[in-house]
Amino acid sequence: MLTTTTRTREQLCPSCGELVDAATGFRDGAQPADGSFVVCIACAAVMRYGADFRLVMASIDDVDHPEDKAHLQLIVDAISTLRRRNATWPPRSRREVIT
Repeated sequence: MLTTTTRTREQLCPSCGELVDAATGFRDGAQPADGSFVVCIACAAVMRYGADFRLVMASIDDVDHPEDKAHLQLIVDAISTLRRRNATWPPRSRREVIT
């Protein structure tokens, strides 16, 4: 799988307040776009890009396609597991969301 990391404007995760300045796609060549669902790598919050690429809170239940919903759930579960097992999560060198 090829992932693409795209630098985005700096903003804070609306759930945990972590600084976000990049997005990495979970599909080959995925790029963030208006309406894209994303998961915070720090707190596993599900969001989407709204107007002017602002992060707004969302829910996995808002996702229409079952395959996309399953991908997001895997990402949420993986980040949640990392948080439970590692007191120093997230690493400070990572400030991104996963699209």
